Amino acid sequence: EGTYREALAEMALGGNDHLQYAIDIFEMLGSYKDSAIRARRCKELMEEQDEEIVKKKKQKEFMTKICVILALLCLILITALTISSSKKQAKYEKALSFYNQYQYEEARLLFEDIKNYSNASQYIVQIDNLIKVRDRAYETGMSYYNNEQYIKAIKEFSNCLFYQDAKKYYEDAVEQLYMQAISAYESEEFDKAENLFKSIPEGTQHFNDALVKIAAIEELLAEKKRAKDYAVAVGLFEN
Repeated sequence: EGTYREALAEMALGGNDHLQYAIDIFEMLGSYKDSAIRARRCKELMEEQDEEIVKKKKQKEFMTKICVILALLCLILITALTISSSKKQAKYEKALSFYNQYQYEEARLLFEDIKNYSNASQYIVQIDNLIKVRDRAYETGMSYYNNEQYIKAIKEFSNCLFYQDAKKYYEDAVEQLYMQAISAYESEEFDKAENLFKSIPEGTQHFNDALVKIAAIEELLAEKKRAKDYAVAVGLFEN
């Protein structure tokens, strides 16, 4: 009876080692009470535990595979995002280069492709406004140029020098203005000539010569004023 109870205690503890020990005792007891039934039940419990172990092992392997797959997917996603970000940055820098070179249409196309990246959308708005200002300046400049209003034409063309042939017309307007100033100077229309020379933009071909002419005109005008003042003084003295 004591051995039987010992087998029952081992059976109650569970675990393969305890169950196997219980089986050995029950089989040794043979037909004592329900030893045979208990032995079979212990074997069933061992099989169930083995199945559970196998099941848990498979679940663990499955979860491990899932974790590996998820890790790979995350790596792929991060790599894709990094590549995408790198491409967007390259396109952004190219667009910025066009922008700084006043190539607004080219810049806008690139910014439009990445309008949700960085401050690309803000550049798009700026470019749209700049294009309107540029086109208006060019059209107004051409109108003044065709009407030989070169001072006004120069001012307008200076706001769109890098657009189409604006620079060509700007330089030609400066040349025409210079020729008008020379013509006025040679005709001794010194006030008119001085105003025209003063309208020659700094940095252009005739700017330095215009400064020389302005100084000469101011000296001539000063000399004329002195002569006039002298004549008035003489007239007053004689009277």
